[in-house]
Amino acid sequence: MNSDWFQKLFTGGRPFRRDLKGLFGTDAKGNPVLHRIDGRVVGASTEDSVDALDVEFQTYLDCGCNARTNQVGGVCGEPGCGRVMCDKCWPRCRCADCGRPTCLACLHYITPPTGERIGLCHKHYSEATRRLFWQRVTGAALRPFVRFDDSKR
Repeated sequence: MNSDWFQKLFTGGRPFRRDLKGLFGTDAKGNPVLHRIDGRVVGASTEDSVDALDVEFQTYLDCGCNARTNQVGGVCGEPGCGRVMCDKCWPRCRCADCGRPTCLACLHYITPPTGERIGLCHKHYSEATRRLFWQRVTGAALRPFVRFDDSKR
């Protein structure tokens, strides 16, 4: 672990102990990343005194919520994603078809003719858009021969 930023806090001092608390996750490319949450350094200063310094970092989860105030809810279920969300955003980020946990970046929304907005994972989004496309094509092809009247259903 590179601790140059800890060394800069104590100019010329020699640390006895370093503690770092972090949250492990992945970045947008899927690389592992340690998000620093807080840390503590106890060291000797140049004046031979024992100094303690508590460092608090401002860290945000992939959903945009603060990592200090929110608990971790879960990880995105899309293959190759691995974004981390808090416990408040976690329940609402699910595919409407399969229930797979999906982060806000991987959740695709579709608005069928009924008008409600539905969040889907990538697989079910592709299937739904394909189904809606063929429904529109079939409806346009049959329109000269069949009358579609929604009020008599």
